[in-house]
Amino acid sequence: MRLLKGRRAPADFLRWSGPRTTAEFRGQTLRSPLYVNRATSFQSLHTVSVDALRAMLPTDDLHPVQWFDGSGLVMLFAARYADLSGSLADGKPMRVEPYAEAATVALVSREPLRRGLPLLQPAMPHVGGFVLDMPVTHALARDSGRELYGFPKFVADLHFYEEPDRRVVDVWDDGVHVLSLDVRPGGRLRTDRRPLTMYSSRRGELLATTMPFLGWGQRFLGPRGHLLLGEHPMAARLKTLEVSPASLMGVSYVDARIILPAGMPVGRAREYTGHVGADRERGDFTVRYPESGAIDQYERFTAGIA
Repeated sequence: MRLLKGRRAPADFLRWSGPRTTAEFRGQTLRSPLYVNRATSFQSLHTVSVDALRAMLPTDDLHPVQWFDGSGLVMLFAARYADLSGSLADGKPMRVEPYAEAATVALVSREPLRRGLPLLQPAMPHVGGFVLDMPVTHALARDSGRELYGFPKFVADLHFYEEPDRRVVDVWDDGVHVLSLDVRPGGRLRTDRRPLTMYSSRRGELLATTMPFLGWGQRFLGPRGHLLLGEHPMAARLKTLEVSPASLMGVSYVDARIILPAGMPVGRAREYTGHVGADRERGDFTVRYPESGAIDQYERFTAGIA
């Protein structure tokens, strides 16, 4: 029971009190925010060349967050979203098909920060992430991410392997290996209520999307996350950044809730599209466990919105 201490969630977490915006998408008028009611994810932090990262960012309004040795930092991320909901402009509920995603996210700030220290603060209030690439497993997630938030999403195949002390994602795109991320989490399960701020470029604007977050995860330090790159444009971008294959730190969330409001313009940015990929309606999404083969997560779904 001690491991579950602090798991009680704020009673009002899902009661959104921020601004609500509407957007036309696929012939319907959607109303923000979107709710991720159940998710599981893992991520690891890796060093990169700060000069290469600075050159890759599409705006001078964002500054790479640096490790103590002056390196830039990129977060590798993988998630499975099992229960998502939202609403249309007329108030009718909308259910979104589950999907998986991975991402490469450059750690950035709006103002230059001291090396290393912001990452050791519990709240990390000034640290956000600019999304470099974000493979997802269906076109609805891709199109809404690009059109509504400017996130550089593309449809890909994501294959997960899960054990209590090991989590792996293999990302493929049209038969080409993109990357594999293998983490070995451990430690006490802790509650995390830190909001997430993601930056993106959309039609000349720099957008900031700040997402309330509630999760329960295990943090780890050191090279307990390992990255293997394939021969793909997303992997080539990481090679240009001279990414380290071994992690500095990371976290594994066994459960999480996320609120995704509309992105807000905070400056100007050059166009940044990331990898676009093929026009696919859906990619493969499987999960494998030690005593099972790969389980197809889409076997029972036939439509993007129910």
